[in-house]
Amino acid sequence: MEIFLVDDDDVFNCMNIAVIEWVMKEAEVKVFKSGMEVIAYLNREKQIGPAKGLMLLDIRMPDMDGFEMLANIEKMEKNPLPNTIIYMLSSTLDERDLQRAKEKKMVKGFLSKPLTVEKFRELLWENALVEK
Repeated sequence: MEIFLVDDDDVFNCMNIAVIEWVMKEAEVKVFKSGMEVIAYLNREKQIGPAKGLMLLDIRMPDMDGFEMLANIEKMEKNPLPNTIIYMLSSTLDERDLQRAKEKKMVKGFLSKPLTVEKFRELLWENALVEK
């Protein structure tokens, strides 16, 4: 499975990669440090799929935050992530951010940093990405 990890924080990226690889040794993790990097990648690749994928998306990043990135994807002629499940993964405590995440059709849910083995396993089970 392809997993997009979109976060500008190197420490969290290292921790998240360790958690992901611990749970899913076969996962292919692609790390992006900003929403702009993701948009550039999607413009090059055009569509990710048909296999299921997962994106863990931080909210606060330089150049283009997570919400701006989602807005740009929504404006694309064809959804480049038709089979990708998107979760916001952030340390924000701002209720407005949590509400915005809930309102986004593309966003399946919200997770608080740090990602843990337990949270990641639960996310995979809830979305039938692995068997219990």
